[in-house]
Amino acid sequence: MTFRILLPAEFQDIHRQAALAWVRRGHAFNREEWQVVIRAFDLLKEAAVVTPEGILPFPAVYYRHVEQPNADAFIRTLLNADEVEASGVQSWAKVARDIPQQLHQAGLAPSDYPAARLLVAFCLYWWYAFAYGYIFEVEILRDLAESGIEFTAHDLTTRRGRMSPWDLEVLGFRGDIKRSL
Repeated sequence: MTFRILLPAEFQDIHRQAALAWVRRGHAFNREEWQVVIRAFDLLKEAAVVTPEGILPFPAVYYRHVEQPNADAFIRTLLNADEVEASGVQSWAKVARDIPQQLHQAGLAPSDYPAARLLVAFCLYWWYAFAYGYIFEVEILRDLAESGIEFTAHDLTTRRGRMSPWDLEVLGFRGDIKRSL
C-alpha cells in the first residue's frame, strides 16, 4: 500500500479550490464562497490518508499531530495572558507555521503528492477554528468575571473539560458560550 489521499465522493474540484483558497486568502470570501469553503472542510472530515501503516482519517491526523500536542499549552497561554487576543494570535500563528513541516516530517504531506495539501489545509483550518474559538471564549469568561456575573464554566485546561456537553452555565441555563448563551 502506498501513500494516498482518499476523498469523499461528494468532494469536487470546487471544494478543492475553496479549501486551498482558504489557506491563501484567509477570510477574504463573500457569502456564497464561504458556503463552499465550509462545505469543503466539512466534507474533508470524511477524507483519509492511506500510508503503509494504515488508514488515518483527516480528523485523527489533526487531533494527533496538531491539537493534542498544542492545545493545552495554547489554552495556558490564553489563561495567563494579559492581552488574550494578542497572545492568542501570536501562539496560534506559531503553531500554524509549523503544521505543514510537521505533517511532512510525519510522512503525511509529501511535497510530491499535491492532494496532501488538502490535509495541510484541513489541519490549518481546524487549528484556526480551535484557536479563535478559545480566544473568544477566554475573553468572554474574563468579561463575565469582571462584571460580577455568577457563572460556572467548563474546565478549559483539559480535553475532557473542553469536550463537555456544555461549557457555560448562567442563571441555571447551560449552553455553548460561542453559540447559545
